[in-house]
Amino acid sequence: MENTESLRQVRKLLEENKNNEALKMLNKIVEYNKYNHEALCFLYNSIGKRTKAKEAVRIYIKIGGKDWMAYYILADVLNFEGFFKEALVIHRRPLKRLDADRNVITQKIDQIQEKFEEVINKPKLAFITANDSFLDNIVSCLSEEFWVRKYMIPSSEILIHKGAK
Repeated sequence: MENTESLRQVRKLLEENKNNEALKMLNKIVEYNKYNHEALCFLYNSIGKRTKAKEAVRIYIKIGGKDWMAYYILADVLNFEGFFKEALVIHRRPLKRLDADRNVITQKIDQIQEKFEEVINKPKLAFITANDSFLDNIVSCLSEEFWVRKYMIPSSEILIHKGAK
């Protein structure tokens, strides 16, 4: 089966909330081609690995990927991480595309604007980390009371003082 058709089926399964079937199909696609960043975007997003999804989307876009859902996933991750303005900018890009689902995108834009208006006066809290495998649950819980932002720093860029070893 052609890769594009497989991804269409995955998207349909996700829309029908048949997540396990979609994950199986995504795993097969990625197994066949581990450099398929479009499939990786969907896979990581489906299992809640937001940072991995964001990385895969950025690579996908950088190599010329054009699927509007990739932009949707990136904006969704940015929204979760507390970067509302950036998420809105990313969400508006696919509105110009003919294949984009305008209703889904405009609903998401409205949700982000509401969330931004809701958190603008809340106390701010930022997490700066190189390893966020545990942070998503914490960010989710604290987002009720705080405007939480999550900053990722690649571990290769972290400088450790010699005396801290």
